Amino acid sequence: RKQWVDAVGSLQHAIRGYPMCGNLWEALGLAYHQLGMLTAALKAYGKAIALENQNSVFALQQSGAILLSLGSYKKAVGMFRTALDYAPGHLVTLSGLASALLGQARECIVMG
Repeated sequence: RKQWVDAVGSLQHAIRGYPMCGNLWEALGLAYHQLGMLTAALKAYGKAIALENQNSVFALQQSGAILLSLGSYKKAVGMFRTALDYAPGHLVTLSGLASALLGQARECIVMG
């Protein structure tokens, strides 16, 4: 855990010098994610996605996974589908998409 806390500090410092580096934002998202700071992770991944013109498959997939865990199935489906546009057949992303679609289906059944 301490290593992830240290990583957050180091990455924040690096981002001050290179705010347009999508890889740094993606790494910051991962560090926040590992610390369970999901909102902060989503924001950092979102910045990485914006800087990389949505070409950051890892950030898209991880954002989808966080949204899935939060029960935001529709948003998760969107993230996973966008990731698949850039990496068709990516098994982890396909699995996430299937889970998000299943969650959406369950919501529809519950709502009637």
